[in-house]
Amino acid sequence: MSETKPFNLFAYGTMMNPAIFRAVLGRELVTDPAEADGKTSFLAREAVLPGYKKVSPDSTYVYAVPDTHGRIRGYVIGPLPAESMAAMRLYEGRNYRRKTIRVMTREGSERAIVFVGNLDELEHSFGYEFHDPLKQEMLLREKIEVALLETEREQLHTEEQTVRRAVGELRGDTIRDLVRLHFDGGGISDYAIRRSLKEAPIRDFGTIAQDPEANALAPNYLAMVVRQVLFNQLEERVRGEFRYDLDQLGGGRGSTSAPSAPSSPSACSTPTPS
Repeated sequence: MSETKPFNLFAYGTMMNPAIFRAVLGRELVTDPAEADGKTSFLAREAVLPGYKKVSPDSTYVYAVPDTHGRIRGYVIGPLPAESMAAMRLYEGRNYRRKTIRVMTREGSERAIVFVGNLDELEHSFGYEFHDPLKQEMLLREKIEVALLETEREQLHTEEQTVRRAVGELRGDTIRDLVRLHFDGGGISDYAIRRSLKEAPIRDFGTIAQDPEANALAPNYLAMVVRQVLFNQLEERVRGEFRYDLDQLGGGRGSTSAPSAPSSPSACSTPTPS
């Protein structure tokens, strides 16, 4: 991106603080449109960055890192004058890298500059402590998705995303066990992941449908399953969107090292049909 043109900035960490914004850029950050003149004061509008989550390996600064199901709330600020970019790059430093990404606002999708975490520099700066809760969790989630896709192909002969999500729900308890085993035991092989998710047949309601007594209770059971799935999805959304905040409440720096379940639809658990 040319540094001779005005730009919108998506802020999600310290730059959301008016005092820091003023110290870095020498301008005012306001939330009232009537106070923004676009020269000395700039309007901060609520926005969401999809596909990322916040982490804080140093328990001081927050970094946006890729997460398929993540969302980060922040501000879109601008257009800021071109000369502000040099100050932003100096302030953010080598642990961040600049990207142009579409963010969601009340007015719709908008392009904005986002300073996201530089994964290579973060791993170099924070070593295994950063690598473990972030990259390992992301890699494990990808392996689980691949195993779910293979299960879907072999047992259901389809590749529909909604079907795979349902398979993940039915495998929820198994996926939770895999995550715990991975972080508590120092890793788990691809073979073990595939075997755990593919070995057992996908359960259905065939037995219930053939049993008149059980069939009479099927609507109640299905209603319970739907409620449980919705609750699990809500829990997942809260965990994904407020991961950093929950980690801080849970004890700070060390609490991210062993998540109880991956931030993924496939982490959800439902009652098991019999």
